[in-house]
Amino acid sequence: MVRSGVVDHPSQWPFCGYNEIQEPRSKNVLINYDKLRELVGVESYDLVKRSHIREPSAPYGEHFGVKNEDIGADNAYFWDINSE
Repeated sequence: MVRSGVVDHPSQWPFCGYNEIQEPRSKNVLINYDKLRELVGVESYDLVKRSHIREPSAPYGEHFGVKNEDIGADNAYFWDINSE
């Protein structure tokens, strides 16, 4: 939602994972913290919180065109990481 201009920072959008990454939940956990730490390639979760995890900086339109459509296989281009 940052790239679309709806918010200035991910912490302002309550429906993304940014806030849970910064302040991990103890109940109703949505993120596998150990797997995230492993994928980021750091030794402690504190380092994950301090990391600057970024999506590619190119606008979505460069990959998918400019039409807004339902999520489908063609616009799941970057979803190549599978959880075990």
